[in-house]
Amino acid sequence: MNSYPFLDNKIQVVSDAELGDLVRPVRKSRIIDISDSPFVPATELRSKLQTLLMAGELDSGLPILRHDVLSGLIPAPDLEYALDNLEDEENTLCLMTLDTMSVVSDSDDEEAIRVDFNRYIDPVCG
Repeated sequence: MNSYPFLDNKIQVVSDAELGDLVRPVRKSRIIDISDSPFVPATELRSKLQTLLMAGELDSGLPILRHDVLSGLIPAPDLEYALDNLEDEENTLCLMTLDTMSVVSDSDDEEAIRVDFNRYIDPVCG
């Protein structure tokens, strides 16, 4: 079995390594953080999407985090479709939460167009 312990169920691998030791830290360009506001500028989402596409991750997605807790996932193809259908990407804020009951509108940027991306977000089960 080429000495791959994960392919042989008779071998039990014991490790004291933690997840942080095994995987690289997540970069800010790979997540959508809605801790401060559930509205994210469309230009920021486009930049994050471009990062995925440049890495060749066409079928991946971006996790949506609120206070370091996963609250949803938006697939890259769905995000691209949603962004491509915006009329004015430069002045659009996108609602990136399924919990629309707790949304409080930011009054700082009243001329911005607000678009609900709720239908493109996959919910977190659990």
